[in-house]
Amino acid sequence: MNSARESHTATLLKDGRVLIAGGHRNRRADITVYSSTELYDPSTGRSSVAGNMAARRHKHDAILLPGGQVLITGGYDQRMITSSKAWLYQR
Repeated sequence: MNSARESHTATLLKDGRVLIAGGHRNRRADITVYSSTELYDPSTGRSSVAGNMAARRHKHDAILLPGGQVLITGGYDQRMITSSKAWLYQR
């Protein structure tokens, strides 16, 4: 991955790539919560930037929809406030 992160989601896409979304680095006062997403391609071992979500979030949910989009909901921002903004990844 381009950014070390934890409490992110990793969603296997229909084409075999993996969408890595959100997460955080460090903890407590030093926490950095990400809005960034990355696409990991296991066939090449490389990650690429896939855009930013509508809000920074970690500990969220990601669901692969039948049409291939990924719906990302919930989670927390840097102040541990629940995010009410959903985000839809479309390639």
